[in-house]
Amino acid sequence: MAAVTPVSAAASPPYFLYTKWKGQTCTKGAKARTYNLAISRRKYDTVFVKNVKPTPDRMVSYSRERSFIVAYVEEFCTKRYSTGSKQWQWKSVLYGAESGKVSRLIKSTALCYAGGCYPPGPKTYGTWRAGWTHFKM
Repeated sequence: MAAVTPVSAAASPPYFLYTKWKGQTCTKGAKARTYNLAISRRKYDTVFVKNVKPTPDRMVSYSRERSFIVAYVEEFCTKRYSTGSKQWQWKSVLYGAESGKVSRLIKSTALCYAGGCYPPGPKTYGTWRAGWTHFKM
């Protein structure tokens, strides 16, 4: 979690990750800050891609796990009531940055019978790739 890059104050990105208190006090009315921050991989969601039935006794399911490695951070000064003294502290809201999108393919196989299929077995994970647009098998 190192590289801090200043960014322009644009509208908040749509990919909310999490919020946290920085633990640093501030004064009421302090100017909000925004920047990009390199983070350890943070899972956003898993998207179903397709089911394939290569043989009558097997069903292969493909999905894509989407994550972020760069976060867009908005920091603002607000009251923290849980401290008891109602201190003013910095609060960070982290969103997934477009430049930090990564994804990988997940494949699972289930055995099938005449009436349906059993639950899938162990999953096979592909390598992480930049972006979310590639859904190739």
